[in-house]
Amino acid sequence: MSREAFVTQLSFHFSPASGHILPLQTIRERIRGIWESLTWPIVKRILKADLAVTILFALLLVEPIRERAEYGIILAQVAAEFIHPAKSYGALGEDIAFGTVMCSVATGWSLLGIYCASLVRVPDSTDLAQTKVCAVLACFLLIGAFCLNFLRARVDQANLGGMLSATILVITLTGAVRDQQYDATAVLQDYIPILGAFVLVFLICILVWPENSTCIYVQQLIKTIETFDGIAQRQVDSFLHSNKAPREQSVYPSRSSQVEPLPVVQRTLESLLQTLVEKKRVVRREVTFSAVAPRDVSEITRLMKKMRVPLQGIGLSRTIEDNMRKALTRRHVANRLKKFATLDSLDPISNPAADPRASYSGQSFSTVGSDNPCWSSDDDDDDDVSTVSSSTSSTCSSSTSNIGSQDYHSESHDDNNDDDLMRPSTSTQQTKIPSPLGESGNFTAPNEKEVDDDEDDPKAAVRDDDNDNGFFTPEHITITLPPESPNVWRREYDEILETVRPIYRELSQACSTATYESTLRLNRMQRGGWIRTLRNLTGKGSPDEEYARDHDPSVPLLKAIRRFDSHRLTGLQRLYHEDVPRRILFMLLHFQFNLRGYAERVYTLSSLVYEMDQVRTSRRLWLPHMSLRKWLGRKNDQEDVGLDPPAQIVETHIYESAGLQRSLSRRATTILNEMEALADLAEPMRGQVPVNESKSDLHLRKRQSSGGAVPPRFDPTVMYHDPDVAYPTTRTQRAFYSCWQFCKANLYSADTTFAVRACIVLMALTLPAFLDESIDWYNRARGQWAAVVALVWMGPSVGSNFFGLMVRTVGTFIGAICSLLIWEISRTNRAAMVILVFIFNLPWWLVYLNGKFWKATGLFSLITTSIIVGYAYHYKMSGAGISVYEVTYERTISVLAGVVAALVISVFPYPRTGRVELRHRISRTLGDVAALYSSFLALLLKNSRRDENVRKENRKVFRCVAADIRKQIKGELVLLEQSRFEPALRGVFQEHKYLQILQVLENMVNLMIDMEHALERIHEHWRMDLVRHTWKERKNAIASFLTALHLGANALSNKSPLPPYILRPTRARRILTNKARLIPNLMPEHLADPEYTYYSAYLMSSEQLAVEIELLISTIRDLVGPDSVSVWLDYRH
Repeated sequence: MSREAFVTQLSFHFSPASGHILPLQTIRERIRGIWESLTWPIVKRILKADLAVTILFALLLVEPIRERAEYGIILAQVAAEFIHPAKSYGALGEDIAFGTVMCSVATGWSLLGIYCASLVRVPDSTDLAQTKVCAVLACFLLIGAFCLNFLRARVDQANLGGMLSATILVITLTGAVRDQQYDATAVLQDYIPILGAFVLVFLICILVWPENSTCIYVQQLIKTIETFDGIAQRQVDSFLHSNKAPREQSVYPSRSSQVEPLPVVQRTLESLLQTLVEKKRVVRREVTFSAVAPRDVSEITRLMKKMRVPLQGIGLSRTIEDNMRKALTRRHVANRLKKFATLDSLDPISNPAADPRASYSGQSFSTVGSDNPCWSSDDDDDDDVSTVSSSTSSTCSSSTSNIGSQDYHSESHDDNNDDDLMRPSTSTQQTKIPSPLGESGNFTAPNEKEVDDDEDDPKAAVRDDDNDNGFFTPEHITITLPPESPNVWRREYDEILETVRPIYRELSQACSTATYESTLRLNRMQRGGWIRTLRNLTGKGSPDEEYARDHDPSVPLLKAIRRFDSHRLTGLQRLYHEDVPRRILFMLLHFQFNLRGYAERVYTLSSLVYEMDQVRTSRRLWLPHMSLRKWLGRKNDQEDVGLDPPAQIVETHIYESAGLQRSLSRRATTILNEMEALADLAEPMRGQVPVNESKSDLHLRKRQSSGGAVPPRFDPTVMYHDPDVAYPTTRTQRAFYSCWQFCKANLYSADTTFAVRACIVLMALTLPAFLDESIDWYNRARGQWAAVVALVWMGPSVGSNFFGLMVRTVGTFIGAICSLLIWEISRTNRAAMVILVFIFNLPWWLVYLNGKFWKATGLFSLITTSIIVGYAYHYKMSGAGISVYEVTYERTISVLAGVVAALVISVFPYPRTGRVELRHRISRTLGDVAALYSSFLALLLKNSRRDENVRKENRKVFRCVAADIRKQIKGELVLLEQSRFEPALRGVFQEHKYLQILQVLENMVNLMIDMEHALERIHEHWRMDLVRHTWKERKNAIASFLTALHLGANALSNKSPLPPYILRPTRARRILTNKARLIPNLMPEHLADPEYTYYSAYLMSSEQLAVEIELLISTIRDLVGPDSVSVWLDYRH
């Protein structure tokens, strides 16, 4: 085989899959989303929650209750707004249990403080605020506030209970200053109504529209299955270019005419699975009466999470194929422009160096590639030039990142070829040309209306990426590609795709049919027996008649999978050049691997649902299955902006990147043996209904699965790395080392700092309660609420406090306006006040329960309404002489004082801005991604035997760490949202850059999961052959990837400029791919081997990962700047 003929087949087009940046939602979009989410289940939840608060408000109007409880009924309303009945009784029971315990502890602590203060009180003194009494009460208040905030920061479940206990703590201890003797009545007047509110809320939850957590889970499951199937259909049809030919039996028709970009697919899957997991957790910790068992719920959730990887793989295949076709078009456009430019001096490719290389990207043409005539052959076209380009949308970036890597004749050209990638590009005037690529890959001329529109509007030359796909030509040029423009192998690929399209569509249609029939069975199982009886009596028929219960929907799907296996290699032998596989073959095998993997999981799910339908014929009582340790260790994964517990915002727990890296490295050192994985394309696994096992059986099964192997012990000095000190060896060193570890984990942590700041704010706002001059007006104006607001709602960063200042101030003003309207309209008529309170609270319950961004606004409006109307009515009935306008003014001032104080304290001792914290967190996340790649993907390629159980544990740890990184990215998105509200004092915050970085990081994690999913199936001997032939290239690729990731993390953390690449990740990955394509295992005679398909899927994901890394580094370079050497060399990252 000649070298030149070989070189022409080594290149392929890759563009970043993260090029479509998902912008942050605007305020208008969020409000519209809240309104569109209003469904009947949401309406029921709103009515239940509003009913509980209205009943408590009505109790305030009963004179005997008001006289005995006084202000406690108002606190009961606040408690019902914090812990509302609009949730399942299991989750509500958890909140009530934690709230009861924490309120009881706070009440006991307050009683103890008041009793101790009474011991030092001087009875004959005329001073209202005695020094010793104030000192004792202040000490108890500070200690209680510190412990309370520290517990809230460490335990997520204590968040709501901590808010209520903080209210009791502040109000009772500051009010006890004026007491002349020990009296527990005031404390109990606040404590007992809160417990009564808990009882009322729980009764409404179980009596008024009781929610069955299993039914809620099944409804969410059906929605998730339908969405998954719709995404799979659209992605497959787009890959096969069969969108114009609608399915004859389409089960879930597409709601949109355009296929979703890969970032949208990933975000949708993440959102649906997160909601499904939350519903599953509710089922696992509740007593349920349903036909579906909690173990069934866990098994189905596990299968749904497994569907995510192949679905993302299908979307990635579609994206790569689409980028390949766009690259073909760009090459033809560039060639035509060169021809026309010789006549009108509009050559966009010419430059002083007369560079002959050109590739098109966005609004400019950049030089990448080669037109060397010795590379031309029958198979040579644009795809023979490796192009990696990214074109960021105008809403996200004003600059275009061009990433290039290409194949060369020899490795000695590395230094020279990088110079070609450094040359800047020139721009020219552009206009839109039609979106390319029907089945023939041809262009058609734009219609006259489009041309006229462009001529009338000079700005129409540059359009949104969603409409123009990034293709422009000068206005006077209309390009029509001839039918014969695709080269030989391109036509062969289209012919092969036309041949195998019916097989692919048949498998996709079989998956859709199986999922549809599974949803019918799930609908039947979630309905109660009385519903079926009522449907029979009304003549509407039984749900059982909607499908044949004896028909197994997984059987036709299994037959389709077998036909797919028998025909999937049809014509693929044509995608070789002299026994060297083309990358188009790898792309097609990547699509096959993910489509079949998705079909396997659908088969397992549909067979499991069928077996459940046969076995679970009646409803029964199921007890919860969750250990106390797992329940206490559960973290809150909700994306509630503004109501998150401090642990979700403070840089602790999941944000300790060093801990993740140590865990991964330690796992890598403890693995000793591993057996080869089952890599055959065998029959899919059929779903089985879980059976109940006793604890002894479960323990025996776990022991048998572990094989009784004792985990190997490891030397702690191996993983100890500290540049300051060596590992402690003496007893004294170990003692001080233990003390240092304890202080670092508890005293010098962000949780402790957060609690100390809260204590400082609390002391500053409650100081007037301990001074003789201000004690009267402070208690009259209820200034304790300022301290409560600051203590409960203080955030850890400036950005979060600016955000809190905005949403809570808006909510307070809305609540004040609603309170005045209620008071003036009702004229203190009790029945009118109850009705108006119920009506005015309805829209804010919707915002509070169903809006993530404006959640705090809805809650503050509800609390403000309850406090103002409640206090005003109490003052009127007790003859205090305080009008509703004074109460409104005092309440508004107290809230503003609280949030402003929280904002001010967040600035000291230094302003910890959200954007700076975001940069540091992204840096740590990038380090975690590097640790994930180095510790696992490099480990999977090593050629030594390891124990199978350890390998499974290794995979489990890998996926847990990947899930932790996803949580980090989710928290960083919340922080990015809050950072938008920080004032731009030194300059405008480049949020679009950080948004692109976060999206690229998310895509990189998904690509690594795809790679691990494909590579772990490959037999050990096959992997050993691969390692033996590509050892040097593989080592260089891994080193290039890790160097880029660690340099990017260090650059973000320290604001250090980026130096030039030693070896580009795309080029290192391409060299490795080219070497791997020459190994005997990738010859045509091995095409039918399963490992061939698995490795092809891994290879495509790995090459896409290299592209994403370069896009990430290019974006970071835009933030931190290039190194001076890069400037001198005119080097482009």
